[in-house]
Amino acid sequence: MNSPSEFSDCINVHSKVLKDGFSLSVFAVFDLLLIALMFAMMSSKFILPTGVVLNLQGAITLPEAGASALSSEFAADSVSVLNLREGGMIIFDGKIYTLESFAELMRGYSPRAETLLVKADKGVPSSALIGLASSAKSAGFKKIMLAARPK
Repeated sequence: MNSPSEFSDCINVHSKVLKDGFSLSVFAVFDLLLIALMFAMMSSKFILPTGVVLNLQGAITLPEAGASALSSEFAADSVSVLNLREGGMIIFDGKIYTLESFAELMRGYSPRAETLLVKADKGVPSSALIGLASSAKSAGFKKIMLAARPK
């Protein structure tokens, strides 16, 4: 009669049994790196706002909002965002202002960014945008971008 060790040697059982030590599959490492890359890309601050650029060097005039006037600009930390609602309500830096209180704020304000991105409602009058642009220019903003949707 055959002993159990002769039988296990015959079918090579010892090579199939896990041995002491640590082994890591290349596929597992690739999966972990892919997941880490996805989390890094989702948490980045890469923003490409689309809008109409207002040049504040000369006189303040509002451009026509055609498809050719839309531009895209890289803005990691170089854009401050302002929401202008119908009725003159301004949301800036997490606080709510009127047009008058925003103008007072801009007198003593030193901007962190050189571009101001304005997200305005459709019903906001152009006189409010011009007043806002002149306040932003006095504060030191170099550009104003009006957020727009391409047609």
